[in-house]
Amino acid sequence: MRTMHRPGTMALWAIVGLCAGCVEHAGPEAMALLDAARAALEASNHAAAVERTSEFLAQNSHTAEAEAAYYVRGLARWQAGDQAGAREDLQAAASRARTGVMHFKAVKALGDLAMETGDAEWAVTLYKQAIEEAEPNAPALDEVRYGLGCAYQRLGQWWQADAQFDRLGHVFPDSPTAALAGRRVRCQAWTFQISAYRRKGLADDESARLGRLGLETNVRPAIVGDGLLYLVESGRHDTYAQALADAERVRRFSADAKIVPTR
Repeated sequence: MRTMHRPGTMALWAIVGLCAGCVEHAGPEAMALLDAARAALEASNHAAAVERTSEFLAQNSHTAEAEAAYYVRGLARWQAGDQAGAREDLQAAASRARTGVMHFKAVKALGDLAMETGDAEWAVTLYKQAIEEAEPNAPALDEVRYGLGCAYQRLGQWWQADAQFDRLGHVFPDSPTAALAGRRVRCQAWTFQISAYRRKGLADDESARLGRLGLETNVRPAIVGDGLLYLVESGRHDTYAQALADAERVRRFSADAKIVPTR
């Protein structure tokens, strides 16, 4: 009579190893929710995007597609003004990312969010991480380099910012961010941009009007895109923090005044 033998230890470990490598995917109904969330986000229906992704994650947070759900919900929360919730979701997307593409997207978004919330130091860390992990010509890498340059400027590290802007212009010369970088490179201070005109006379009139109200301004010509604009600007500050501290005063005269770097 033949004796039946149990599988050997090595065979058992092989089976366990295969199971450990298995990845569970969300079912069709769950994927329909995720697709609906993406469509809602694209349509700027942030509440619907958050609702659909939350419904998805309630039953599918263990699946491979959870990373995308956290990413979509993070963007939706961010665009709806929930910065804290957005950060939590985007961090979850980054930590769960199974692909380099998703990790890059989540880290980039976290960097953009850090800039919006005024944390330039954290933005530098995130943008540098995204650059280190990305392929040389990865989509949106130009945006990351531009963001890193802007973050360096916020910190007063003008030389490091110029290095990023120069690299951006060299590698992605035709990208929209290269044009933006060209206007920020070689800057060393901060000013308030009040308005922009195609005709110098209009810019001079606006500058004179603000002067009569008590806000000292100047008019500076600048090449923007394929044309020449005349910018009405006010003040010059050595640091971004100094400009930010002066923002309330300037915006009493012009609510839309923007803090921008200047040469």
